[in-house]
Amino acid sequence: MSCRDKHVKTLTVDHSHALTNPGGLWHACAPIGSNARKFMARSSIWQRIGNGITTAREVTLNLLFLLIAALILTSLLSRCSGVSVADRTALLIAPEGQVVEQASSDLSLEALLSGGRRGQEVLISDLLSAIERAREDNRIRAIVLDLHQLTQLSAVHADALTRILRNFQSAGKQVLAYGDFFTQQQYRLASAADALYLHPQGMVLFDGAGSYSLYFKELLDRLKVNMHVFRAGRYKSAVEPFTETGMSDAAREESRELVDGLWQDYVTTITSGRKLPDDAFTAFTSNIDQRVADADGSIAVATLEAGLVDELLTPDAFNARVADLAGADAHGKFNAVSVADYLAATSGAGSPAGEGNIALIRMSGPIFPRVDGEQVIDADEMTALIRRAREDDGIRAIVVRIDSPGGSSFHSELIRKELELAQVTGKPVVVSMATMAASGGYWIAATADAIYAYPQTITGSIGVFSVFPSFADSLAEIGIRSDGVGTTPLSTLRNPFGDPGAPFTRIMQANVDRLYGDFVNLVSRGRNLPLDRVREIAEGRVWLGARAQEIGLVDAIGGLDDAVNRAAELTGLKAWKVREFTPPVDARMALLRSLAESSLGTQLNSLLASRPPPAFLPSGAFGHWKTLSRLLAPAQHPMALCTACLALP
Repeated sequence: MSCRDKHVKTLTVDHSHALTNPGGLWHACAPIGSNARKFMARSSIWQRIGNGITTAREVTLNLLFLLIAALILTSLLSRCSGVSVADRTALLIAPEGQVVEQASSDLSLEALLSGGRRGQEVLISDLLSAIERAREDNRIRAIVLDLHQLTQLSAVHADALTRILRNFQSAGKQVLAYGDFFTQQQYRLASAADALYLHPQGMVLFDGAGSYSLYFKELLDRLKVNMHVFRAGRYKSAVEPFTETGMSDAAREESRELVDGLWQDYVTTITSGRKLPDDAFTAFTSNIDQRVADADGSIAVATLEAGLVDELLTPDAFNARVADLAGADAHGKFNAVSVADYLAATSGAGSPAGEGNIALIRMSGPIFPRVDGEQVIDADEMTALIRRAREDDGIRAIVVRIDSPGGSSFHSELIRKELELAQVTGKPVVVSMATMAASGGYWIAATADAIYAYPQTITGSIGVFSVFPSFADSLAEIGIRSDGVGTTPLSTLRNPFGDPGAPFTRIMQANVDRLYGDFVNLVSRGRNLPLDRVREIAEGRVWLGARAQEIGLVDAIGGLDDAVNRAAELTGLKAWKVREFTPPVDARMALLRSLAESSLGTQLNSLLASRPPPAFLPSGAFGHWKTLSRLLAPAQHPMALCTACLALP
């Protein structure tokens, strides 16, 4: 057998040995001389170094796993240890971050660059449950609102909280609010308090409601980027940033009605909550600079004189006020229990698991396939949940809670069709709209048995569009040209640097027009409206919930409880339980979320949150641009998306 044969034989017969022992092949084919021994020695050294690195990596990963496991175990044990509520105490509502319909598991670049702040979420259902339980709990003497860490609160959520706080007050219990600085969103909720206090050096500023966008047409023209836009709906303004230098007349008309409606709703809420004369709040906000000047430059004094707060107090003085109601601990701090601890002490948070004959499915976010754990409405996940509820013999009806600006028309239709299949089997579907259910969000809801919305819900936007950029002229400007051959009129799409051509543009516009017709027909059939009437109120226009009810897009004004009651009525149920259907828990996301909620995770978030975000990343920019970037993704389905809704409060 030749040395070559031995070499091949070694590779064939002792393959594993040859791979793990680089010197093995040499041993098989040559005598061991001095050079060979040196080679083997060098190989042995590098092998030992490699083994050492591998061992170190494995040890590090094992230690990290043990650390995470210990943190999770500690967190679980601490939660299981129990929380006691004093006989005389105050429920402290101090939400950190944004109030949301559904918790996300976003571990994306956006969450990291925002210092963990975007990951701080409070479920609206937890806040409502805590307040509802506290009303009947004799141990809870008052509610204290501390809103200084609340970063986002929609008008719909503020309205829901205000209503349940009124119910709490009807039991003879007080709601107190204190702050050193109130944003407009924070003040809306604080105005529901029986007593509202402000720090003597504090302030409240009202910036009203507005809708503003960036427009890129001039930049795109200078770069010679051709934006191929296909849309159906005169008010479908999502494409305007690419085609206009400013807001079109149609978009301005729509936006003006929208922001005026939202602001009037805010004014009415404050006027009612603070028991002010009808025009007092508007007079203050319209002339706030003069009011502050008359108060010697003190915003706090101007606010007090306008009746927007009851008294200017230091934190110690406010603490003493609450202690009179709820008692104090050994350090003089008023007795308080947090929402999380109170829910844990009163049988946990959220909807009851297990038995239930009305299914609740929540859909929050834009309608796109999920990427990197981002908060979206994923069609595959949602259709699977709906199918589970449909095939469950114990479920009599389905309630869908939607909070979405829309997204892919194709994925919206997948979800809507699955809901319609449930209706065909005899299970009614009732939709409850939250902050918004526009465009694709309304597409999903269109054929439900009943639709409920809040007065402030943004809905409608019945329209479709698609955007396709091409860069042939941009490249030609710097001396780069593209040329080639193809076999069909659409072979131009194989050239990412060329113009798509007239056949493609005709196909895309025809497709968008067809989808718009499908959308209009679905609304006509689902809401029992004449086609001509739907065409009149469609055109991509958005409406506030109160107006949407008047024109027939929404059946009634009400919240989630009203939708559940309607579902029970449609099925003839006299008694019912709600069972929430949620997607399967991703083990990796659950592990990371548990770590984030641990004491170590809290410390890391606090450290990151103390560092300001990069100056080029304005608040909310990442979420907005992540959604807009989907519009330009290759091979994207036409959009049923209200991008203007993303910029509204």
